[in-house]
Amino acid sequence: MQAAYRATREEYAVVWNSAAVMECVSSTFLLLGTEYLLEGNNKAASHYASLAYCFEQHITCNLRRERLTMSWPKMNELYFDPDKHTLVSFFKKRISCSCLNATYKQVRSVKKLGICYNFKCPHPGRKVERRLTKCCSLCRRVNYCSRECQVDNWKLHRLHCPRYVHRDSRVAVVMDLD
Repeated sequence: MQAAYRATREEYAVVWNSAAVMECVSSTFLLLGTEYLLEGNNKAASHYASLAYCFEQHITCNLRRERLTMSWPKMNELYFDPDKHTLVSFFKKRISCSCLNATYKQVRSVKKLGICYNFKCPHPGRKVERRLTKCCSLCRRVNYCSRECQVDNWKLHRLHCPRYVHRDSRVAVVMDLD
């Protein structure tokens, strides 16, 4: 997804730098995703949800500078087989019609799941109840189901974590200068 993000940003810079156009693009993805969700095609709906969220984050972080960095864990959570409660909630919060109300009533008791970033996580599909996940206290970009998974994954994550922290600190300085 990050490669597509970079390629689109470079090729369509005029469009990419307009919040109004990006909001239209995001709205289109929300429309299509809602239609797929209502048809029962959760996989297609999750792809459109992650794309809509990507554009929302781009507007918030890069164009309006209201936040330092995009929430990649949330984007990945939407893209990689989200539970139905997460998916329905995502669309329901962003569309003005009531077409998802009945579906939401059916799924609201389902616990929302988060993804553990340790590829050796013992949980099926590396998924655990979202409220139990813990994020890396340094970069805040990855989530784990437990302290054990975080420690087990540190050898891999420590290769990326400092770069994320450094990038975020540079972005914060630039934002303070504006």
